[in-house]
Amino acid sequence: MAGSCGALGLLTTPARVLPLAVLVVVTVTVLPVLQSHWHHRPQRVFQAVNAVVITLVGLSQVVIGPKQPSAWIFAVVSIASATCHFEWPATPWTAGGITVLGVLGFCGGSWLAGGGPAVADGVRLLVQATLVRVGLSLARRAARTSDDAIDRAARHKVAASVAQARRATERAMLATLHDTASTTLLMVSRTDSDDLTWLREQAGRDLARLAAPPPDPSGHVDLSELLDSLTAFRGMNVSLDIPPRVVLPADAGLAVFDGVREALENIRRHTSDRRPRISARVDDESLHVQVQDRGPGFRQEDVPLHRCGLAYSIQARMTAAGGRADVHSVPGTGTTIVWTWPNA
Repeated sequence: MAGSCGALGLLTTPARVLPLAVLVVVTVTVLPVLQSHWHHRPQRVFQAVNAVVITLVGLSQVVIGPKQPSAWIFAVVSIASATCHFEWPATPWTAGGITVLGVLGFCGGSWLAGGGPAVADGVRLLVQATLVRVGLSLARRAARTSDDAIDRAARHKVAASVAQARRATERAMLATLHDTASTTLLMVSRTDSDDLTWLREQAGRDLARLAAPPPDPSGHVDLSELLDSLTAFRGMNVSLDIPPRVVLPADAGLAVFDGVREALENIRRHTSDRRPRISARVDDESLHVQVQDRGPGFRQEDVPLHRCGLAYSIQARMTAAGGRADVHSVPGTGTTIVWTWPNA
């Protein structure tokens, strides 16, 4: 910008001093280009060169002649003394020193050229540079405040994600405890027989389930094979109507399997039906797995809040896997639970 102002000023420069004026304009034009090209190098050399150049531009009035504030030398010094604050915002004392040298060079050059010390012009240049520095400081402070706010928001978001993941892990663990140890202990407390030979096998399955690592989200399971293992569910004769092979992502397949197993346990515990039916069908959009019993049915609003079988072991677990589980039950007509994946 300073070079452009200087180039326009050449149109009014007398021919006898035109070579010097051209040298000044070329210098103030080429210097920012070189500085931009070698911006990765130490800036002290460019700071020193800028200080010398801005001083010599002002002193060039001794040869070119004194200029009024509207003339091009004043414009070049004005622009250079302001832009140095943007070029080196982190070193305000250096930029301020360059500004002071520019003002002294301009006022001194005007005085030596016989045009007077141009005190008013010097004050104008200092006020302008001060306003630039204040505005730049305010802008940088606002930018830092904005960056801090963005960083805080990012940290809060990460903390919320971590807390959400922790809560999801806790819910999954509670559901697993409910499906294993809690259910087994309840079965023991309600048995009327002294024959507890089944307990060792049941406890072994529970411990294996609790000790098992979480499923690999990128892995897959055969849901048909998992559901087929439920035909020998304790004390029940489960009928199956499922395709020979249904491959699902591990989290979705295990969510359906665990939910079906919990549903069978609820049937065994709360109804006299020992022949529930498990069916599955696959259409163009989704998989539907259904468990149906001929028990007494119930109203969902009557389920106590502390009972987490439906809420956590079945519905919440399937929702977390990206599907849904719907419970349909009317007193006197039995209960049907349908798992759908993906959530169509």
